[in-house]
Amino acid sequence: VLSNDVQVFENWLPDLLDSLKYVDIVNAVPMYDMPWGRALEAKLRREKWLMDDPDKYLYPYRDFSLFVMKREVYDKVGPFDEKYELGWGEDVDYCYRASALGLTNKANKRVNTHHVGMATGQTLMMQNAEDVNGAMTRNREYTREKHNLDKFGIPHPKDEKVEREQDQPKELPKVERKGDR
Repeated sequence: VLSNDVQVFENWLPDLLDSLKYVDIVNAVPMYDMPWGRALEAKLRREKWLMDDPDKYLYPYRDFSLFVMKREVYDKVGPFDEKYELGWGEDVDYCYRASALGLTNKANKRVNTHHVGMATGQTLMMQNAEDVNGAMTRNREYTREKHNLDKFGIPHPKDEKVEREQDQPKELPKVERKGDR
């Protein structure tokens, strides 16, 4: 799965596919800051990483802007949850669902991408599309409830009471000052 706002660099697909020998789901490593410099650095290190133990270039990092999974993973986890609006959060949900089934998800440092963060959301906002910010807030809350996430994003059993992170209120409460009466 490749998001529409991701630029890939040389060897991205062979390196992702190679990782599937060791993990069930593999992600690229998105670069938001100085992507071409980091891609050059990764290219220089790639030859060494090809000979290395996979634990040196595969690490726990979750970003689903570009990922590949084994067919068996899809068969176990199923499709994306279509209750998510406008495509924000379904990837995080997928990751939690796969993890709950004991599947391994790691990122490959050999696969660097340039992810133009929020490019899709910004385009939708400029087109006056649906309530983008509201959709993102609803999706975050849906994920928190669905996976019973605590304030640190750690899932807990459904019946366990957890302290959750809260989004900022839409309007700040009004504070009366002397002389406002």
